[in-house]
Amino acid sequence: CEARQDRATTTTWLLSKSADRFTATVGIPDDGTAGASAAYSVLLDGAIVHEGVAAFGEATAVDLPVSGASQLAMRIEPITGERIDVAFGAAMLHGSEDGITRLVTR
Repeated sequence: CEARQDRATTTTWLLSKSADRFTATVGIPDDGTAGASAAYSVLLDGAIVHEGVAAFGEATAVDLPVSGASQLAMRIEPITGERIDVAFGAAMLHGSEDGITRLVTR
């Protein structure tokens, strides 16, 4: 995901109520600028369920229940007024075999 200089950027995935849990590690990639940071939010069906600040050299684990959610979104907002890349590393959806199969076939 990328924070632009003048606005928030949101990326959305359709879950179709097929997943139970979302896990990821949030941070600024190693090729980013030292001292860079950006605010991030994780939303389920439009409601913020987790938020924080991604900072260069720091990683934050995210582990959230998503059962019953139709959409999962990540919103990135600039703090320093410059373009910042924020990585959701090893991002995974967890759920039943049937639920994950439904996601894969969509």
